[in-house]
Amino acid sequence: MNLTKKNLFKYIANFEKDINDYIKQNSGSEQISSFDELTLEFDKISTFIINDNNIPESVLNFISAENFEKDAILPTGYEPIKSILNLYEFIKDFAQSNIDKAIKNKDFESVIDNITLAIKTDIHNVPMLEVVAQKFKELNLNSELIELYKLMFVYTLNPLYFEKIGDILFDIEEYEEALDAYLNCAEGSEEYSRIYEKLAEVFGKINDNDSRIACLEHAKRIQEENG
Repeated sequence: MNLTKKNLFKYIANFEKDINDYIKQNSGSEQISSFDELTLEFDKISTFIINDNNIPESVLNFISAENFEKDAILPTGYEPIKSILNLYEFIKDFAQSNIDKAIKNKDFESVIDNITLAIKTDIHNVPMLEVVAQKFKELNLNSELIELYKLMFVYTLNPLYFEKIGDILFDIEEYEEALDAYLNCAEGSEEYSRIYEKLAEVFGKINDNDSRIACLEHAKRIQEENG
C-alpha cells in the first residue's frame, strides 16, 4: 500500500496490527524473526509526517523526540504510531531474558549478540551494557569485558572506554596493548591528568623513561592549568 494523506490513518492502523501480530508470533520463542520490515515502515511513516506541514504538532513532536514519550497524547487516528514502543519493549525484554540465560550458561558470545540486538533496535538500551560489564567484572572475564567495552565505544563514541580497556590490559601485564588503549583514549578525549599518569606508568613498565617523564610533566601541567 502506498502511503498517502488520504490513507494515512489506515496505514498507521495496519502498522499497529503488524507489530501486534509480530509480538504474538514471537512471544515465548528462543529465536525471533527479523523485524527490519517493521522498523522500515516506521521510518516511512515518520518521514511522511515530518514532510507534511498539516500534521498536528503533538504527532510531529512524538516522531521527532529523542525519547518517544509513552504517555504522549496523540489525536484520534494517530495513536497507533505509538505501537513502535511496544516493539522496542518486546525486543528489549527478549534480549534481556537471553542475556541472563547466556550469562548463566557461560555463553558469552550470545550475551554480546543480544546486547547488540537491543541497542541496534533502540540506542536508549545502552545502559544494559554497563550492567553486563559489571557482571563480567565479577566473573573476571577479561577478554569478554574488553570486547564489551569495544562495543560500548562503538555505540557511545566515548573514548573513556579505551581507558577501561587499558586498565584491564595493564592488570594482566599486557603493557604494549595497554599503551595502545591509553593512547587511543588520550587522543580521543579532552585532556585530563589521570590518563597521562597511567601512560607514564606503562612507559615505566616497558623501560621507556623519557616518555614516562614527558607524560608525568604533561599530567602536572594539566593539573596546574585546571587549578
